[in-house]
Amino acid sequence: MKTIPLEFPPTMTGLAHNPYGREIYDKQVAGIIDFEGENTIIFPPQIKRVSASFVQGFFNSIVSKIGYDGLKNHIIIKSEAESDDDKDKLVRSIYDNLY
Repeated sequence: MKTIPLEFPPTMTGLAHNPYGREIYDKQVAGIIDFEGENTIIFPPQIKRVSASFVQGFFNSIVSKIGYDGLKNHIIIKSEAESDDDKDKLVRSIYDNLY
């Protein structure tokens, strides 16, 4: 199992734009993801919002390689937000924007 904690500037609370999503995937995930095993991608506590365009850019390479079913089977998305409610909202928003 791979744990992939994402890193963003501490003042950044929202993520947007397809090209930025692709850039973050390329720089922080592409070289370490295991497409045959389980991967946990962790968003840091300050991230409160993620736009559909960021999600689509970030997950595009994963979906292209293993499809949506593979993503469901190999990728776990977590948030380190302070409250359980904020964690749930962010993760739900990401999954909603994937499909």
